Amino acid sequence: MKRQISSKQTFFLKIILPGFLGITFIQMIVMIILNIRDAGILPLLIVPLFIAFGIFIMSRTLMRYKKVSVDDEFLYVSNYRKEIKIPVSNIGDVTQIKWYRTRPVTIYLKSDSEFGREIVFTPKLNGFQVFADNPVVKELKDKANIKTDD
Repeated sequence: MKRQISSKQTFFLKIILPGFLGITFIQMIVMIILNIRDAGILPLLIVPLFIAFGIFIMSRTLMRYKKVSVDDEFLYVSNYRKEIKIPVSNIGDVTQIKWYRTRPVTIYLKSDSEFGREIVFTPKLNGFQVFADNPVVKELKDKANIKTDD
């Protein structure tokens, strides 16, 4: 039976937050252009750099997140426009970054998929276990017959 293993906050982090920040950046530029005589040239130089940095950071983090579900045979991966099926036998490794706030899980595939060789998602919370891997990491490794360090 198919069940979602990624957090429900993925939609907010991937779609809503970048959209809100994009609108905010556009409003900042419009405010600077409308007040150019009062503001001077410095904001016109700084704001585009700030926006470019923000877009770069979002593209390297939040925009990579996928909605992930699993059953006994397949991973179901969605970018909210398209959903693909990936056999669990195509999983090469599964890791988690524990020091990042959303604690993203990365699934490394043995061969390319439509979304590339790495599937990144933010898992459902694991209570207060700060330094332990989320149980979904072990579950995916077990499904793919990957040896663990335990």
